[in-house]
Amino acid sequence: IPEVSLSAFGMACFAFAAMYPPMNGTFDECVADVHDNPGMSVEYMVMVAAYFCCTPRASICADHQMNPCANESAYNESELVPVSSGYAPCGVLVDQYLPLFPLSNAGCETMTSVNAPVRAFLARYLTGCCADRVMACDEFITNPCTDPDAWNASGLVPWGNIQ
Repeated sequence: IPEVSLSAFGMACFAFAAMYPPMNGTFDECVADVHDNPGMSVEYMVMVAAYFCCTPRASICADHQMNPCANESAYNESELVPVSSGYAPCGVLVDQYLPLFPLSNAGCETMTSVNAPVRAFLARYLTGCCADRVMACDEFITNPCTDPDAWNASGLVPWGNIQ
């Protein structure tokens, strides 16, 4: 029997996985709420376990995960992107914060669990998850230029007082 090590650094992978009932990765299993934490999907917990406990880092729920990229093959769920506490894998952020949404203007307006529209969450946090940096909702973002070709999407808008 492997030794269970619970510490400030985490929990053994088998102990983490033992907290949830056996599953095969069906859609219904993956989108279900965690039994002791309503609002948190089993998919999120499986993604966390897969990130730290599997090589390669693919989870059994990966087929049911929202793809934040316009080009599905550009998505890298293991890519680390900056967050306020350091870095997090794309797949974990997608599973934790993105609702299932239809790819449409209305779908991209769907609110995430951090009270931001999907399109804003994708642009702010997940562009590094797509190899080509083109997000699923990019076609629904307003181009503010009178000449559409003058748009510089990678330009920088400064924070603070604009004089």
